[in-house]
Amino acid sequence: MTEQNQSSDNDSQEATTATGNATSTQAKQKTSKPSQQEDLIDLALKNFTLFHSPNGEAYVKVVLNNCRRVMPLRSDECRKLLGFKYHQTYMKVAHRQSLDDAIQLLIGKAVFESPEEEVFVRTAPHNGNIIVDLSNDKAQVVEISQGGWKIIDDPPVNFIRLSSQRPMPLPLPGGTLNDFRPFINTETAEDFTMAISFLTFSLHPKGPYPVLALDSGGGSCKSTGARMMKSIVDPSLAVNFSKPKNLQNVFVNAANTWLVSYDNLSKIEPWFSDAICQLATGG
Repeated sequence: MTEQNQSSDNDSQEATTATGNATSTQAKQKTSKPSQQEDLIDLALKNFTLFHSPNGEAYVKVVLNNCRRVMPLRSDECRKLLGFKYHQTYMKVAHRQSLDDAIQLLIGKAVFESPEEEVFVRTAPHNGNIIVDLSNDKAQVVEISQGGWKIIDDPPVNFIRLSSQRPMPLPLPGGTLNDFRPFINTETAEDFTMAISFLTFSLHPKGPYPVLALDSGGGSCKSTGARMMKSIVDPSLAVNFSKPKNLQNVFVNAANTWLVSYDNLSKIEPWFSDAICQLATGG
């Protein structure tokens, strides 16, 4: 009888010890710190608004310097921003692998758990009007309607900025189309009208678009005229491209700027002509 009681007491002590160890282990698990990847994801979800485009690309909206910005989640800019916010919060540098893992998970959340929204470059449609991104540090846009235009500080659409994209100047009231004449070297009034029509179409958010060819003798400012016209509707570091070597070069150029301009074309091969038509029509 005494041996059984003693055995029962020992079993109870072992059970208590085992239970105590389990409880202690659970407590350690609950009090363990989140991983760096989890901290990065938490920061992103607190500071970014996730969404995806109709073609399935993941994007974020974020407020920087009191202005709303939109950027691809895969972009180097977004990666740098997340790493910067991590350092601001924890005074540590995020590891490369942690950033990679966090961004991959956020891409999944943007594509499968977040709303679908359209994104635009430089110009966009909105309620029957045209919105032009000035690309300045205040994120201002110009809304163009049948009745005129106005500057908007909070864009109603999602604009992304290409790495080569540069800001447009703020428009001023007044002036006429003739103010462009000193900057566009045309021989006739009809040619000037054609150039202005081309620039007007270039601000339209959807094609098809006209293709403008500047043809004249040497020293007639064709290259300068092309640069001037591009700077009016699409200021960019990518100005006049040289002749592309293949089809891939054409579409790489188009991916890096809104208005594509080629210089010193002595000949246009059939494949290059077809590529230009594809860019102009969206085909």
